[in-house]
Amino acid sequence: MSKYFVSSHRGEIQDLREKLNSSKDDVRTEAVKRIVAAMTEGKDVSMLFIDVLKCMQTNKLELKKLVYLYLMNYSRSQPERAILVVNSFVKDSSDPNPLIRALAIRTMGCIRVQNVFEYFIEPLGKCLKDKDPYVRKTAVLCVLKLYCMDPVNIEQHGFLNTLRDMLLDDNQMVVSNVIAALHEIGNNGGKEWIIEEKMVRPLLSALDGSNEWGQVYIMDAIATYIPKESKEAENICERVINKLTHNNPSVVMAAAKIVLKHLEVISPQIANIYCKRLSAPLVSIVLSNSSKHDYEIQYITLRCINLIIQKYPHLFSNQLRTFYCSYDEPIYIKIEKLEIMLMLVNESNVMDILVELKEYALSADIEFVRKSVQAFGKCALKLEKVADRCVKQLVELIELGQNYIVQEACIVMKDLFRKYPQKYLPVIAKLCDNLNTLDDPNAKAAMIWIIGEYNQLITNSFDLLNEFMNSFADEPLNVQLALLTASVKLFIQQPDSQDLVQKALSEASNSASFDIRDRAHIYWRILFDHPQQTHDIMLKERDVITFQTQQLHPQILNSLISELGELSAVYQKVPASFVVKLKKIGVSAKLDEEEGGSEMSDLLCFDGGSSNLIGTASKNVLDFDEDTSKRNDSMKDIFSIGKQTVPINRLVALPKTPTDMKVDASLIYEGGSLFLQLEITNNSPLTMTNFQMQFNKNVFGLVPGQLNIDAIPPNKRWGALLPVGLIPPEITTPVSSRLEVAIANSTQQIYFYVLEMPIGLLMKEQSQVDIANCANLWNSLPNTMSKEYKGSGLELKLQKLSTFILVATKKANDKELLMYTIKFLNDIDVMVEITSTSKGYKILAKCIDKQYLSFIFKFFDGLF
Repeated sequence: MSKYFVSSHRGEIQDLREKLNSSKDDVRTEAVKRIVAAMTEGKDVSMLFIDVLKCMQTNKLELKKLVYLYLMNYSRSQPERAILVVNSFVKDSSDPNPLIRALAIRTMGCIRVQNVFEYFIEPLGKCLKDKDPYVRKTAVLCVLKLYCMDPVNIEQHGFLNTLRDMLLDDNQMVVSNVIAALHEIGNNGGKEWIIEEKMVRPLLSALDGSNEWGQVYIMDAIATYIPKESKEAENICERVINKLTHNNPSVVMAAAKIVLKHLEVISPQIANIYCKRLSAPLVSIVLSNSSKHDYEIQYITLRCINLIIQKYPHLFSNQLRTFYCSYDEPIYIKIEKLEIMLMLVNESNVMDILVELKEYALSADIEFVRKSVQAFGKCALKLEKVADRCVKQLVELIELGQNYIVQEACIVMKDLFRKYPQKYLPVIAKLCDNLNTLDDPNAKAAMIWIIGEYNQLITNSFDLLNEFMNSFADEPLNVQLALLTASVKLFIQQPDSQDLVQKALSEASNSASFDIRDRAHIYWRILFDHPQQTHDIMLKERDVITFQTQQLHPQILNSLISELGELSAVYQKVPASFVVKLKKIGVSAKLDEEEGGSEMSDLLCFDGGSSNLIGTASKNVLDFDEDTSKRNDSMKDIFSIGKQTVPINRLVALPKTPTDMKVDASLIYEGGSLFLQLEITNNSPLTMTNFQMQFNKNVFGLVPGQLNIDAIPPNKRWGALLPVGLIPPEITTPVSSRLEVAIANSTQQIYFYVLEMPIGLLMKEQSQVDIANCANLWNSLPNTMSKEYKGSGLELKLQKLSTFILVATKKANDKELLMYTIKFLNDIDVMVEITSTSKGYKILAKCIDKQYLSFIFKFFDGLF
């Protein structure tokens, strides 16, 4: 191939043109190869477009592929010429050779030019129904590519419905491609598809005939299905359990995901059998990739095992040796293995772990040594019977005199003194002998705490603290706080140290830190105003600390286990917490005239005082017509808090807003977080960049995330999922479900509009409440409002909401009384008493602010 990448000579273009017009396929093939090579080097060979296009009329597959490669490149960069290739593509899509049909349809999907889109609709529809499975599976991916360009037209022509029907295709490769396409479409803002019961059996049947990545897509889809009974779950697990022995770790993880998800549904006896078969394949991935030095795969597997152990600790209880560290492993592998070992430690294996930890603590990797020293402390905190052995090992390590070991030992011993007071006191002397080596702030703070806590046992405690005090102003915050507290403790037990405590309080009172100054003022007050109570406050016996391994919230843990093998499982964070970039939904065709009527322009940038930008237009922002009001009223949906998607709604713009930009948006709730589902359409002749957004001050404290849109070309649409955060709210602003928004872009104008928010999204999800406190809260709330409704089924509707917490019920005669508590995003509590009768409901609400009462009844109005 290198012969094609040679320097060009004068007259080469004319020479290539002559060869392209040759009647011999071999000559034309050589010419196109040189053209593609020049194109790869960045040279402009667009002047040969027509000549290359003529070469499409050939039966030689090699030449046709090269021509397609050329056309793909220059059709995107020169879209006005793309129309010239349409007839050739349409003709090739009907070629008797299935390879040529598939090649044509694949290339169509890569030519993402809007003005030829409509010509691809008919051949694409035919290829989706082609008799050859290779053509069908290629056409499926073409639908996905074109959807990313123009989702509206793809949906209007029914291609998404065709894809869903193709889930029942008799070819496994087609099915796997369909699942991959639908999954990607859902991730890019399209309608998420749901696996139905009738689809499960065909998908399971397609597993064995698919390639390994197709199997991953199929099993990921099956994992989203919720079986109706345990027998169905057992059948699904039985069909995928053999995939645990696959060579591809992704296939193993996808199968493990399904089994783990159904363990709670199936019978305990069957679950135990699957558990025994589950651990060995995952352990095998760890061991095999360790020997191959594929540490990235090994790390991902270890992170997933970490999640599994948090929910099912017994699964790997007999696999401890798998997680022993090797000297040549990267530090991130060692630390992850060490964390898993601590999760598995128990009375039967702790001695083996201590032997390993001693070896790790003598290694050359300083960070790993620190983690090993911490592990000794965690074992001692978790299992009291080995605490003596752990402390003995720590003392031996301290005697080595290594600076980083001593510092970590100080931190560990502080926790051990909290767990086992008045025990291991001889260790203090060894720690004090190494004070001069301390340079880590956490180690200093720990050692200062030990000196202050046991100052009566340390003969020179005054001198030690005084030495630390000499550098008080230069120490970090945690060291200063520890030194201040230790000085007060010393003064209480040794009154002759008054000079030290006065010096500490004086230094702290003049500190630039609010925390230090506040702590100093508190100590001044209790020492001089309440000296008799100071001893009880400062030297009160503390609660014994307990060791707890890092455990995720059960709801988050369940969510992450369903994401095994994904990035969120490695981060151990739900996707919404770290995926803050905008999600591209697609780019639309040129809009109809009727859509341009109420579109608005973008905004460039806010200046330093932009926090009140929207306030200047607040009065006009709310002046929208009656039709708009009716449309916004339709957004009142009780079930908004539990939905993944909310219909996009046209925003209400100021009357004078230009029509060069249209903005549609909805507030949605996804993955435990609020997002603004946003669509911006550029109707202007210019490319818009530098987008910024700001919300007006609102009573709920809503603020937008960063609007990371690079650019929107003319007559294009950009979709995004923008995170919405919470800050301390403006309590003085009126309570309203209307959110005033400003957007700016490179047009250097600022435009204002208003968004009607579903009231259900403005309430907090509550997993549990203090029911005992609810009675006091009910009696303390001053403002009340009541209203009667006719209808039924309200209890079932509220039962589905995690924002309404039932705290009390009472039945008398034909009436039933229900009491609920609600908390808004700004922590305003509302108590609701619902009296149910045969005729309907009487609802009584109480709140500290009467504005919220009309607000909550607006929510109830939407239920009847």
